[in-house]
Amino acid sequence: TWLVEFYAPWCGHCKALAPEWEAAASKLDGVVKLGAVDADKHRNLGSKYGIRGFPTIKVFKGVGNKARRPSDYQGERKARAIVDYAKSVLPSFSAVIKASGLDAFFEEEPNLPHAVLFTDKN
Repeated sequence: TWLVEFYAPWCGHCKALAPEWEAAASKLDGVVKLGAVDADKHRNLGSKYGIRGFPTIKVFKGVGNKARRPSDYQGERKARAIVDYAKSVLPSFSAVIKASGLDAFFEEEPNLPHAVLFTDKN
């Protein structure tokens, strides 16, 4: 998961966001990646992702063939809000499975580690 800020160097709102963005990036280091694109300098990227104003924060989920179309972050432009949102969009790798589906669970992604919690619930 990536959160990418599209900004312009002359934009006052972008300048106000910069310290909050840096604080959020520091708090999310190793968990969620944050990036920034100078959309004045890289107009082709701004155009590709429909950037119409600054700052615009896009959320990119997935990788390669599993990549999804980015969505807009609409939350508050404060580090705490950005961190909370970023953590909330992380994919969940947990699943409830029945004993009959255990073999399929291990075969689904054979190269990834698997953990199973057994309970006596029905």
